[in-house]
Amino acid sequence: MRLARLVPIVFGVSLAYAVLRYHVFKGVPLDHLPMYVLNKVVSMTALFLIGLSNVSHENDVRRRAGMAGFAAAGLHVLLSQALLSPDNYPKMFAAREGLHGLSLSGEISLLSGSLGIFLLFLLAWPRREESAAWHAVLPRLVRGTLALAAFHCLFYGWPGWWTPASWPGGLPPITLLSFLFAVGALVVGMLRRSAGSGREN
Repeated sequence: MRLARLVPIVFGVSLAYAVLRYHVFKGVPLDHLPMYVLNKVVSMTALFLIGLSNVSHENDVRRRAGMAGFAAAGLHVLLSQALLSPDNYPKMFAAREGLHGLSLSGEISLLSGSLGIFLLFLLAWPRREESAAWHAVLPRLVRGTLALAAFHCLFYGWPGWWTPASWPGGLPPITLLSFLFAVGALVVGMLRRSAGSGREN
C-alpha cells in the first residue's frame, strides 16, 4: 500500500480510537477534540511514520515516512506546548506540597521527547551531499528517536498502565500503545537487519 494512502488510514484509526476512549467512554467534552485529543492522534501518527521509516525495505518509503513523521512530531510539539499545564497533564507536574513545576517523571518525559525531536531535526536538515558515513549514521538516529519516544511515553504514562480496571471502556492508554509500537518497531528493525546480514554472510 502506498504511503499516501496508508497515512490517512492510520490517522483515521487513531482518531476513531481516541474519540472512542476519551469522548465516548471517559466523558471528555467535545470542546477538547480540536487540540487535546487531536494532539494524541497526531503523536500516534508521527510515531507510526517514524517506526515505518525504521522497518521499511524501500529507501524512498523510509525517507518520505521519516520526513512526514518529523512534520507530525513537530506539530505534536507545538500543540503540547500550547496545552502544557497541570490541568491538561497533571501527571507531569509535582503534586507534593511545597514543590511546584514539573515532576521528575514529567521532566524526564519532556527531556526524552525534546531529544527525540532534536534527532529528527538532524535527520531532516538539508544537505548538499550525503556521504557514505552519513548513510551509516542515519539508521542509528532513527533508532535513537524511537528509543527516546518510548522513554517519553514510559515516563509520562506508566502509572496508568497497571490499572486496567480504570481504563475507559477497557481501552489501553495511548501512551502504552505508543510505547509498545516504538519498541516493536525497534525489534522488527533489528530482526530485519539481522536477517539481511545473515544473507550477506
